[in-house]
Parts: sequence; C-alpha cells; structure tokens
Amino acid sequence: MVHAAKIRTAPQLRELARDVGHSICGYGNVVIIHSAAPLQRDYCQRGLQAILRYAVAYPAGLGLLIMVSANEPPPDDVTRQVIRESYSAMKQVVLGGVLVLEGEGFVAAAKRSIMTLISSGTSQPFPMRVASTVSEGATKLSNMLGARLDPALAPEQIAATAAAAKIGAL
Repeated sequence: MVHAAKIRTAPQLRELARDVGHSICGYGNVVIIHSAAPLQRDYCQRGLQAILRYAVAYPAGLGLLIMVSANEPPPDDVTRQVIRESYSAMKQVVLGGVLVLEGEGFVAAAKRSIMTLISSGTSQPFPMRVASTVSEGATKLSNMLGARLDPALAPEQIAATAAAAKIGAL
C-alpha cells in the first residue's frame, strides 16, 4: 500500500480590513498590519473586530507583524491610548507581536528606540518587540511564537508575504 505524503502548503494571504492608509491581512496564524497613515479610532475598531473574527480559526493564538512606514510620526497620546485599548482587547487571542519601524538613519533609529522604551515601559497584554526590517521582524516573530507558529510558515515566507501586503501591493 502506498501512502501519500502530506504536503504542507503555505496559507493564502487573506485581506481582513483596509482603508486608504492601512491594511490588515491574515496569513496562517500571523496577522500582518501595515500602517502608512495616522490611525483613526473607527478604523482601529473595524480592524480589531476583523482580527477577533479571524482568530476564531486559530484557537492556539495569533502573532502580529505590524509594519509602520518610515515617514510616519510616532503616535500621539490619543493614538497610543487607542492602540493600548486594541491590544488589551486582543490579549486572549494574540501570543506576541513585532513592530517593524522601517527606515534608515538617525530619525528611524530614534523612533525605534522610543517605541522600544514605550513597549518595555508599559504593561503590555502580550510580548512586543521592535525591528528595523520586515525580514528581521518576521524572524523575531517566528522565534517568539516557536512551536505555536503555523508549521506551514517560515520567516522568509512571512517576510515576502508581508511585503506583498503593503499598501498599494494588493
């Protein structure tokens, strides 16, 4: 008797929410978020609901890969509060996340430092790390999730898919 080998294929990228400056996509148990404009409370609420609906298919938990464009300013106090509220609402379904602050040079490095301080200085409902490239972020997220990462995913696939999920790429 011949047994067919199980072939693991990578999940398909699935758009969960989008507006002019943001996209949220699901890729296995990784949620890829791209922000190229300041966040608005109504979009955060729609995005949060989309992520919570998507999480039903992944009861073992999700990882977040959040990409912020290099030219985006750090979030103001109101936006930080909206982000904290969203993170708190996702604490039962998210295992951890990586914030990718793209860009090179002093300003980009300063933004990453600020976000690292904010992440480490505040009580987060799940672990958050900061990265400078999508590839680094995908590797950090894969390491963070460990055995809980969808076995069909690899950091290289996550990074390539995240690049495809950027605004204007879908």
